[in-house]
Amino acid sequence: MIGRHDAAAQMTEGPSIDSIDNEVRRQAYAAMGQQVQLLDDLILHINHGTAMLTGRQHDRGLNLLTGLLLNRAFNSLWRAREDAVCGYHAESLTLCRSVVEHWAAARWVEFHPEAHDRWLWAVLEEVQRPAKNIPDVSQMLSELGVLGKRVAEIYDVLSKFAHPRSIGLRWLIHFDTEATHFRAAGYYDEHGLKVCLYFLIGMAQACLEPVARLQNRMVGSVEEAWLKHGKELSNRAEPFMEEVEREVAERVAEADKLLDGS
Repeated sequence: MIGRHDAAAQMTEGPSIDSIDNEVRRQAYAAMGQQVQLLDDLILHINHGTAMLTGRQHDRGLNLLTGLLLNRAFNSLWRAREDAVCGYHAESLTLCRSVVEHWAAARWVEFHPEAHDRWLWAVLEEVQRPAKNIPDVSQMLSELGVLGKRVAEIYDVLSKFAHPRSIGLRWLIHFDTEATHFRAAGYYDEHGLKVCLYFLIGMAQACLEPVARLQNRMVGSVEEAWLKHGKELSNRAEPFMEEVEREVAERVAEADKLLDGS
């Protein structure tokens, strides 16, 4: 909290944004350090899986596009992780939604490899812009079967925070008996941190499979030690994901009631 809804507070000098973020980060590590470390390990495992392919000849098609999409997902996950531990929860979930979009594109284009030019025309000089545009995320997810349906549910929840709708805005303000407080910088809230980590860990896990499939296409197999460690990380994540799932579902149901006006 760095601001209050009154003119006098606007004129008062306060702590720097960096100092606020650092304090929130300290609180986040103290409360959920193990879960943050697990997320870090998963994100880095995505990077390790793609780094194994560095220096190999890409096909300037499906594999190149998949690598780019996974790289974008990695960057979004890391920035979302930073927002989560510094108390920018709505922003963290907005970036997590971006991860879903890049994951969906990476999976969808595997079923439609001829469509890679819809992305790569802006990357490779030799590729002409195709007549068809990139399908929207909802369409891509609808074509991915049961897995796409589950991710579509996650995407719908995250969209409640990514758009300027009531639920995302509600996380930016709180009230006490004296004033209205706008969260114009990081703000520690254990529930918000827990929700962010739940979705980020889930999407980091989801990104491991496209990495494995990329390895398999490029070198003919998945690196055994990398695959084993990925399974170990997923097993570590299960207790936390199961613990938080019901709480997240309850919060989402409350949010839906507010949005529906019921």
